[in-house]
Amino acid sequence: MKSATESPTCSLDNRPVGRREDPGEIATDFASAVAERDYDRLRRLIADDVTVRALLPRGLVEWQGAGATVEHFQFWYDRLLAAWGRVVAPVLVEDRYVAGWHHEGNFEDGSGRHVIEQRAVLQVGERGIAHIDLVCTGFRRADRLDADGASEGRS
Repeated sequence: MKSATESPTCSLDNRPVGRREDPGEIATDFASAVAERDYDRLRRLIADDVTVRALLPRGLVEWQGAGATVEHFQFWYDRLLAAWGRVVAPVLVEDRYVAGWHHEGNFEDGSGRHVIEQRAVLQVGERGIAHIDLVCTGFRRADRLDADGASEGRS
């Protein structure tokens, strides 16, 4: 058996992710890592062979692998300057966790403040998060939101 320091899929405190870990804690840590843009922590929480299906504004995309998953999150969120994120607490739905996060910030290009929301259904396996089904709003201009946070023109 590999030691915790040799394992690429470890929990936050470097213990190998496995059955003894609480899947709810793993889901919460995952959502927090995305909200905080902590990509090293994100990588430790997902299985090497994770599969992802993501419904994005441009359509459905799929990929496999921890490296590709971290790269997608980095691409989405590293373009934001002075961003802040918050977590929507995961909820257990039978054997999967539904988690979410919200980011708000400005882009380098000066195009104004934007918000994005994502929700993910996470299946936690013995080696970390094994499958992610993700839904994304895409980046939306925050100045188009009213005081209640609803988009203009929507009821």
